[in-house]
Amino acid sequence: MMQPIQIAALIVAVIHLARIISLWKNSKIPTKAAIFWFLIWFAVLVIVFFTPAIDALSRPIGVGRGIDLVVYIAILGLFFVVFQLYMKIDKLEREITKLVREIALKK
Repeated sequence: MMQPIQIAALIVAVIHLARIISLWKNSKIPTKAAIFWFLIWFAVLVIVFFTPAIDALSRPIGVGRGIDLVVYIAILGLFFVVFQLYMKIDKLEREITKLVREIALKK
């Protein structure tokens, strides 16, 4: 029997998967981003349906509960995403600065 939190996670994941597919079909999200988010929400579905397997996987690597392992991996994933966004913002700032300087020199 599924726990209420698992049912809620299942509903949220399915809604997001459907939304990602819809956005991708309407060309409102790049393919690379669609794949990334599809894999994230698909992973949520896997975790919901295979909770005992996640628990069994966590013990040999020294993590007490499966949900703890999921949280650790999620935090690492968020650090990765934040770093990627930081790099992209930094690049955009440099490009904007370059363009502003070029425009200022033309005037």
